[in-house]
Amino acid sequence: ARAAAEAKAKEEAETAANRKAAIAACQTSVTTAAASGALRFAVASSNLTAESSPTLDRLAGAVKACPTSKLRIEGHTDGDGLPERNLALSERRAKAVYEYLQNAGVSADRMSFEGFGLTKPLVPNDSEENKQKNRRIEFIVE
Repeated sequence: ARAAAEAKAKEEAETAANRKAAIAACQTSVTTAAASGALRFAVASSNLTAESSPTLDRLAGAVKACPTSKLRIEGHTDGDGLPERNLALSERRAKAVYEYLQNAGVSADRMSFEGFGLTKPLVPNDSEENKQKNRRIEFIVE
């Protein structure tokens, strides 16, 4: 009985390790696709610009290549403007990306989206360059 329990525990550990490796590989693929080109919106809007389409198409391909993973889409803004407006804008932008990926064939039940506004800056909002870094969409594979 002990040998069977040890064998089962080893199998479960290998399965968990394989799953973790698969998620890491998918995260790398998704991150690479997202960084491969532009992901832009019209100013103060959730309308994606035409230059975003190739990047989002590559992103959709990367997500579809990982059929057992889920994708969380997070929207972020800089610190300019009212916090409640930034929160709403970041949510609308994350939703726009979600809808684009859904229209590109990624199943809606494999994705979620959330806006964080200015609550999770990468860098201080003390220059135009830094503000641009904080205006972003992040993709997390789960």
